[in-house]
This record gives sequence, structure tokens and C-alpha cells, in this order.
Amino acid sequence: VTGFNRVLLYRFDPQWHGTVVAEDGDGTLPSYLGLRFPASDIPAQARALYRRQRLRLIPDARYRPVPIEPAASPLDGAPVDLSASSLRSVSPVHLEYMRNMGTDASMSISLLIDGELWGLISCHHAAPRVLGPRLRSVCDFIGQLVALQIGARERGAHADERLALSEIERLVLAQVLRAPSVHAGLKESNG
Repeated sequence: VTGFNRVLLYRFDPQWHGTVVAEDGDGTLPSYLGLRFPASDIPAQARALYRRQRLRLIPDARYRPVPIEPAASPLDGAPVDLSASSLRSVSPVHLEYMRNMGTDASMSISLLIDGELWGLISCHHAAPRVLGPRLRSVCDFIGQLVALQIGARERGAHADERLALSEIERLVLAQVLRAPSVHAGLKESNG
């Protein structure tokens, strides 16, 4: 849909380490499928922004930031908060990280399940790449659909686990009730 050279599905574990669990690419950029990345690659501040703003596009990792003038609001003197803006700059460290990966453009789409950050769809391109607002909206919508599907599958898997555990509980209870004592019933059900 976007024409990016590589698209990854990146999943966070409970400690915020990430794993690339799916990938599609045109061969321009190397495969990252199955690679794991430490939580420090996407620090807590960045993860919080991913929860607030589902889509982030960096069309050119070699851009030069432009200062906001005035830097503080003339009304209250507070700094201008651009955290929800799609036009805000990103950390110079992140831009260097992109360039070291051979990526001149990227787009990240947050996968939020029940309001929590599950993972990202991460798109990379070897050259600058601009996407218009309509295509960005389509990508945001696709991200929401993917998150809904992942959430439904995870809830289904949890329901299956609960049913399996309930069946084990039922079998153990039946064994205990048939046995001459609780101890004997538990011992028999364990064997």
C-alpha cells in the first residue's frame, strides 16, 4: 500500500523488548524477521508517544530541524507542546539510528490492544519517502484493524486456555470425589 521497501510487525514482550514476528520486503533492505531488540531501543518516553499518536512518519532522516518561533507561548510562556503533531521533529539519536540502518524514511503505526501498546507496524525505505494525509489515514485504519484482529485472537487463545484448565479442574475434582480421601484422589489424579 505504501511502497516502503520493508514492513515489519514488531511485538513487545512484558519487559518491553521487541521481536520482529512478521515481515514483507522487496529485498532492498536486509531482513529483520526473528530479530530481537532491547527495550532501550524504544525507550519509555517514545512508547508513551506511540500510545498517544498512533502514526508517525519520518519522510527524510537527513532533514534539518526548523525551530519554532516563538519557542514559548506568548499567552503563558509555556513551551509549545508538539507531542501530538505529525510535523514535530524526532530525537537526533533516532535519526542517526535510522541512518545507521540504511533507512532514510520510516513510518510507525502503533498496535494498541485494549489501550495498551502491543507492538508496531514499522515501515522502512532506503530513500526519502513522503506519504500524503489520505494514505496516512488508510495506514492508521489498517493498523487499527490489525490490532483488533490480534486482540480477538489473543482473547480467543486465553478463552481456550481457560476452558482447558476448567476441564483439568473438572477431571481432578471428579477423581478426588471418587477416591476414599482427598489425598488419595489428588495422588491418583497426578499419576
